[in-house]
Amino acid sequence: MFFVKTVTIQINDLFEFDGQPVPAQRPDSGAVEAMARRQFEFLRQPLQIEVGESVVTVSFTEQSSAAQDEAARLADRAAKRAGEGNYDKAISLWKRVLELNPSLQKTRRDLAMACMESGDIESAKNHLIEVLRLNPADAWGWVVLGNLYAQNEKDWMTAEKFLRRALEIAPNDPWALNGVASVMAQRGQTDQAVKFFEQAISANPELPNPYYGLGVTFSRNNDPVLASRALDRLFVSAHAQEVRAKQVFDQARALYNTVRDSLVKKQQDDAFKVVENLRAAVEQLSGYPVRVTEGEFKDKTSATIQMAWKYGRDHHLVAMRTGLAENLRAHQMAHELSHLQLEAEARKAGRNRFFITTNATERSVLQRLADDIRKLQRKGYSADDSQGLVIALTE
Repeated sequence: MFFVKTVTIQINDLFEFDGQPVPAQRPDSGAVEAMARRQFEFLRQPLQIEVGESVVTVSFTEQSSAAQDEAARLADRAAKRAGEGNYDKAISLWKRVLELNPSLQKTRRDLAMACMESGDIESAKNHLIEVLRLNPADAWGWVVLGNLYAQNEKDWMTAEKFLRRALEIAPNDPWALNGVASVMAQRGQTDQAVKFFEQAISANPELPNPYYGLGVTFSRNNDPVLASRALDRLFVSAHAQEVRAKQVFDQARALYNTVRDSLVKKQQDDAFKVVENLRAAVEQLSGYPVRVTEGEFKDKTSATIQMAWKYGRDHHLVAMRTGLAENLRAHQMAHELSHLQLEAEARKAGRNRFFITTNATERSVLQRLADDIRKLQRKGYSADDSQGLVIALTE
């Protein structure tokens, strides 16, 4: 029989893929051949096995050209289904592809990824190992297998071993660098994790995962400032390169909210001092003290300010909603004081102006926004409510 395709694999890798420790001495050739035949039984039979000193060569016959063409057609269909997020259909198609041509490495790898997405971790692992049996130099296969052990089995030692195998093959692979960084972060090796995350970003600045990994790492180490900077970089530089990236962006947004809350709490004392300094500055600028009171508002307003010169008082009055959270009080106080600062500066420059609406200006606005008002009415708002909203916004 004419054998046209070969695979060469290290004998030690046969033991690794079998989940066995590598023996101190090489087993006899018969045992190695039996192990190879069992591990490569998914290929087209019969197999020809040649056992060397440190490697095994497996030879097998090619599929017919008709089978290869049909496999390629179905593989394209499967990739489209996976791109749409329809992993069940993609898995079914890829399995049929491998029945037609079991030596297709990319298809086996794509099938493994789809199995991971659908939650079938054991099948994903088996398919990935078969990928690496076919091509031990497949860096991406080592990356995915390493991430599988990290994310689903929390086996950091095995995960790092596989990810470093990927880096031996492709030292600048951003996914491998990101995987090693994630494992180190889980182990508490923060400095090393940050180093590898930054290397991953340098390798592919548009990949969102390492930015998010940096954000998570800094957040876990109670450093919301650095976490916020990492997430800022993500939203500025990263792009959704595939459907799975959407989840990373969603997680990043959720983390960003948490980090911002931590920043507010951490910087609350500093914020209070800044606001008080602003208050003193605008009091001096305007010539009137600023007093603060609390109360309820009819609408959703959180705070308002009444200027002394508008109300004939000897002071400005900031009214805060009763029960407003302390961090929001600081924000709202700064907001109202900024209004006072701008108006006081305008008065000093002789450029303070009052703007009012009239019946004529209201009619003009209603005419120009007629289309928008009709859109509101189509959504169920009455004509009076729609026009009332526009007039209120105009005022």
